[in-house]
Amino acid sequence: MASLFASASLIFALQPLFARLVTPLLGGSPAVWNTSMVFFQAALLIGYFYAHALQRVRSLSAQVIVHGTLLAAACVVLPLAPSTLLGEPDVQQPSWWLLGVLTLSVGAPYMVASATAPLLQAWYARTGRYDAHDPYFLYGASNLGSLLGLLAYPLLVEPLFGLRMQSVGWSWAYVAVAVLVLASGAVAVVASNRVYGSTSAEPTPAAAQATVVLDTASETHTSTPASEATGHVTSPWRERLSWLAAAAVPSSLLIGVTQHILTDIASAPFLWVPPLVLYLLTFVVAFRKGAQRAGSHLLTLHAGLVTLVMVLPKSPYMSLDVVLRLAALFAAALVCHLALSAARPAASRLTEYYNFVSLGGVIGGASTVLLAPMLFTGIIEFPLALAATMLFRPRHGIEWRKAADVSLVAVSAVIVAALTGWAKLEPFTLGVAGFAVFLNRGRPLLTVPIIVVIMALLDAHLTSGEQLMRARTFFGSYRVISVMRPLGEANMFLHGTTVHGVQFRDSARATQPLSYYAAGSALHEAVSAALPVSRAANAAFIGLGSGAMACVLRDGDRATFVEIDPAVAAIARNPRYFTYLDVCPRNTRVVLGDGRIEMARFAAGSLDVILGDAFSSDAIPAHLMTREAVRMYMNALHPGGVLVLHVSNRHLAVVNEAVRVAAAEGLPARIWRSPGRETSTVGNLENPSASAVLITKTDSAMNALQLGAHWTAPPALAGRAWSDDFVNFVRPMRETPLDVKPTSRVQ
Repeated sequence: MASLFASASLIFALQPLFARLVTPLLGGSPAVWNTSMVFFQAALLIGYFYAHALQRVRSLSAQVIVHGTLLAAACVVLPLAPSTLLGEPDVQQPSWWLLGVLTLSVGAPYMVASATAPLLQAWYARTGRYDAHDPYFLYGASNLGSLLGLLAYPLLVEPLFGLRMQSVGWSWAYVAVAVLVLASGAVAVVASNRVYGSTSAEPTPAAAQATVVLDTASETHTSTPASEATGHVTSPWRERLSWLAAAAVPSSLLIGVTQHILTDIASAPFLWVPPLVLYLLTFVVAFRKGAQRAGSHLLTLHAGLVTLVMVLPKSPYMSLDVVLRLAALFAAALVCHLALSAARPAASRLTEYYNFVSLGGVIGGASTVLLAPMLFTGIIEFPLALAATMLFRPRHGIEWRKAADVSLVAVSAVIVAALTGWAKLEPFTLGVAGFAVFLNRGRPLLTVPIIVVIMALLDAHLTSGEQLMRARTFFGSYRVISVMRPLGEANMFLHGTTVHGVQFRDSARATQPLSYYAAGSALHEAVSAALPVSRAANAAFIGLGSGAMACVLRDGDRATFVEIDPAVAAIARNPRYFTYLDVCPRNTRVVLGDGRIEMARFAAGSLDVILGDAFSSDAIPAHLMTREAVRMYMNALHPGGVLVLHVSNRHLAVVNEAVRVAAAEGLPARIWRSPGRETSTVGNLENPSASAVLITKTDSAMNALQLGAHWTAPPALAGRAWSDDFVNFVRPMRETPLDVKPTSRVQ
């Protein structure tokens, strides 16, 4: 039991640990975690097939020797570290580059360790003990180890230990678990010899029937005697496809919910874990002994939560938004997994059943992470998966049938009106749609299209204006829309839910930087103050956006934009969308790559100003704000140079963390949050509130900038500063930003 618990904890703790190691290599993108989840699902599936094949070897001694050899061979990649065999990150094919790095770095130890649980249970079945014919009581230790290993990382491991110590610690834990597993195998061999006289002898029929199975997504186990099989499907392939679907849909939904949370907050383990924990719990509940189909209370809750997610695409309160989607994930996945559990076949087909369940989990995750970005420009797979969970509800009659029928007519009219532009999806019309879905929750073939269409329409019209383009990549989802303002037509660049650039289309105003970079904003003022008075400047901007910073520079100044996503570079260079890089030709160039990697190429003392502005929606690329990162920036700066960090964020006190880093490095800093300005001619979106931290090498360099009194020296803050070895995302969620109250510019 100890071996099972330890091995399950080990492999599930590895998932957030290694994702934490590779996330900085791809710009801190939230997609790193989702891609990693797909990889680990696939590796678990391979581990399961390996365990299933090894059990066919009659000699128990041979099984133990083979598994021990593979456990030892996998140590060649330890201690944990991202493999460098594939070179630097490939921003053109980031998903495949990441999958390759994961395979080379942790594929072997993860696959072999994941096979340990079913092998140990199979070995126990051959020990001849009084309970060897039914080893399924060991499943509790495996499930508990999985959940505790997953939870331990963000709650204990990450806050208490640095990343290097985590890597070394996991490597030693792997060796210890391998020794423990081999010791368990040796005990099983001795016991089997004593009972059967030879480890190649066949166990008792009862033990032989104890087929051991492992679900690749959750490591949840079950055995079902033939007497408990529920129903019979005429077509075996129809039955198998139903298993695939019931496993694939919630797996896809898991990825969708996780992506939503990470995009608007941060790609951090404490946010990675909750969706996966809830997903695993649904397996535990659905496959517990005596589990039945979803009851009426769960079905009502499921329909209600799906309806709320449909009519509330974006809450003004992030915590409410997250809780709602997590609750919907749990209820929807539980409905699917209860249907999956109820469809389990006789015990003689358990291995086949779990093969398809495992494969379904991989298909659901892989189609969302790898296939959807190539097929859809928007996040359409999320409403598709959410709506599809309605198909796994048990059929039942319709209450208030007349009202339900009338509501279907009403929602059809709402959809037609929205599609033709006669009406907008406002609270009343959304209420009609939600009412129709809830009343007709027993008619999934009717409600599924309603959910998908309504959510797709809401996503398409999240911001008013004419949509000019939409794109989706590994790094994010982008839109360019045309909006009318009192001064004329403007194009707006949105990344997720955040505006990343605005430009007037009128040639007379095209050189006027807007949004966070508008005149009078903290970013505009900080960069302008940093430009040398007596000579041309050399600047580096991490993050391109629409390219507006080119128009903050002066004639003769040089600038390098570092952008990780080729799609963003293409948008900024397309004259149909933005022309900042053309109308303000300040000797600018765009370099594709991660900010840390590309900034390291600059010669020491070669830059006058560096602007760090590489947010993905509101997600924080923490590796660009650590002590090591700031140290590298300072090395590239001229003695009188300036580092400007854009720290605007709707949910986290990022400014506090930047202040801590500057203080830890002994560097002077100033902070200011410029207020948003909205007038009769300029809207708030063109000039929103912007928060910046300005850092120099010396006090004299800071004084030379002649900043206004509104740029204040921050107070000292307790707590460890962020580093490559330590990042704490919980702290900025709890703290109040130092610049919480925007202040007007002092004249």
